[in-house]
Amino acid sequence: TRMGTEDVKRASASVLVEEASVGAEGGLRQRGASGKTKKKSAKFLDDAEATVDEKELKELEKYMGFKGFLRTFYEEIPNFYTFKQYCMQTVRDIWRNKMTFSLGFSACFLVVLVIAMMVSVLSHTPVVFLSLAELEQGEIDVIISPLTSTGYDFFNYTLISEIFEDQPEYHFHTPRNFFIPRVTHWSDPRLCDNSVKRLGNDTTWMYKGLPNIQDPCAYSNTCFDQLCSDAVSAETTRALVLVDSERENLIGVGREFANKSSIPRGSIWAPNPLMKDLKLSIGDKLNLKFYLSAYFPYLWDEACKTFLNSTEGAAYNSHHCNIWRLVYMPVDIAWYYHHPDGKTGVGNNNNVYMEYENFIDYVADHLHPDMPQSLKEKIRSWNLYEYANQIIINYPPEERMDMYTNSNFDIVSKRLISFTSAIQYQLGLNQVNPYTPVLDALQDLQIVALFLGLILDVITFILLFLSVLLIYSLLMVSVETRTFEMGILRMVGMSRGGIVQLLLIQAFSYAIPAWFFGIIAAEIGSYIASLYFKYLTGIPIDANLTVGGIVAATVLGI
Repeated sequence: TRMGTEDVKRASASVLVEEASVGAEGGLRQRGASGKTKKKSAKFLDDAEATVDEKELKELEKYMGFKGFLRTFYEEIPNFYTFKQYCMQTVRDIWRNKMTFSLGFSACFLVVLVIAMMVSVLSHTPVVFLSLAELEQGEIDVIISPLTSTGYDFFNYTLISEIFEDQPEYHFHTPRNFFIPRVTHWSDPRLCDNSVKRLGNDTTWMYKGLPNIQDPCAYSNTCFDQLCSDAVSAETTRALVLVDSERENLIGVGREFANKSSIPRGSIWAPNPLMKDLKLSIGDKLNLKFYLSAYFPYLWDEACKTFLNSTEGAAYNSHHCNIWRLVYMPVDIAWYYHHPDGKTGVGNNNNVYMEYENFIDYVADHLHPDMPQSLKEKIRSWNLYEYANQIIINYPPEERMDMYTNSNFDIVSKRLISFTSAIQYQLGLNQVNPYTPVLDALQDLQIVALFLGLILDVITFILLFLSVLLIYSLLMVSVETRTFEMGILRMVGMSRGGIVQLLLIQAFSYAIPAWFFGIIAAEIGSYIASLYFKYLTGIPIDANLTVGGIVAATVLGI
C-alpha cells in the first residue's frame, strides 16, 4: 500500500512482458508456427524486454546519489497529517530524553547569543574607537596653528571666516587663545591681610598697596605678594584657555559643556583638580596674574609706542610701560568640571576656561590704576578675533559620525586628509601647520581593531565547530538508539525520505527555540552593553542588534 506510482508502473511492465512472453511461446507451440514466425516473435520479446530494462534503468538513475536523495525528499514532502505525526513523535522523544534536548538547545542558544552580540558589537567598534580617540585628543578634527617659520603667533580669525564663508563644509570652526597665568586663591580671609578684606571689590591694593599708605611695593609690583603672602605660597600655574562657547557648542566640541551657556563675564570654569588643590568651591574668587606683553607682544609694543609718542604720553617713559604690563585679574568660579569630555584630551584636564568675546574688555577693567585712560581704551579696543593662537575646524556634524564610523580606516583617513589639505591650500601651504588629533589616535587603534576581528573569527569558529559536533553526536546517538524503531517504521511503509524528515524535525526542535530565545537574550545583552558603554564614555550607541548580527546568528545557529 505504500508503494510509489513509479514502482507500480515498473512492476506492471515487467509482469506484462513476462505474460506476453509466455503467451507468445504457448501460442506458437499450439499453432505449430514456422521457424520464421518463431524468430520474429523472439525478436519482438527481446525488444520489449530491452525497452523495459532501459526504462527501469533511467528511472533508477533518477533516485541515485545526492540528487536522487533530494528528489526522493522533495517528492515525499509530508502533508499536514504526516507532519503533525512527525511533530508528535519528536515531542515524545524530547519528553523521554530531556537531557539530550537540553544539550542540543544549549549549544544552539550559545551560538546564537554569542554570534548575534559579537557581530553587532563589532559593527559598533568604529564608534568605540572614535570615543577612545576623542577621550584622548578631544572632539577636534583639525587644529591649525601658525607655522613657526612665518614668525607670527596668531591668525586673523575674522579673515579666515570670510575665506570660508561661501563653503558650507568649512563653516564649523572656532578660535582659541592660550595663557599661562599664576592662579591664587585670595578670597579666603586666612590667606590675606585683614585690611584687604575691608576693601571689598576695590582691587587697586593689588598694585598700590593699602589706601593712604605710601607703600614702596607699588614701585616694584609686589603689593599683592606682600599682603597675601600665604595665598601666594599656595599659588599654582594653570593654562587659561579662551573659548567661544557658542561656536564650540555649534561644532560639537565638548559633550559635558554642551548644556552650559556662555561663561559669565569675569568668571571661569575651573577643573576639579584645581578645586581640590586650593580647596575651592563655586563662588570663590581667584586671582590671575600675567603679563600682557608676554601674550600680545606686538599689540602691547605698538600701543605703548603710540602712547609714548603722543602728547599725553610725553610725561611717561618705557619704565612706566614696564610696570603697567602686569595684570592682576580677580575672577569668580562659576562652575567646575570633572573631565574635559571633548574640550581637550585627558592629558589637559587642568585647563581654566574663560569666554573669548568679553575677555579683553574685562582685562581693561583691571589694568594698573595709574595707567592713563587713553591707553586703557586702546587695549579695550583690541579685537582678539584677529589674534587667535589656534583655530579648530570640524567636519560638518551631520556627516562627521558617518565618516568616522566607516569600518575601513583607509577611507576615513583619505576623506579627512582631503578635508585638511583643502584647508591648508586655501590658507597657504607655507602659512599654517595642520594637525588631525582624532585621526592620529584612530591610527594607533587600528591594531586593536584587527585583533578584535581575529578574536571574533576564532570564537565563531570554535563555537560553530563545538556546536556542530555536539548536535551531530546527539543525532547519531539518537539514530543508534532508535535503529529498531526506524526499522519497524520502514517495515510498515515509511520511506527513506520520511526517516530523514523525522530526524530533521528533531534537529530543528533544538535549533528553532534556541534561535528565538537566543535572539531575545542577545537583544537584552546588547541593551545592557550599550548602557554600560554610555556610562563609561558618555557616547550613546544603538542598543539594537544589527541586521548582520541577526543574519549571522540565524545562519550559524540554524
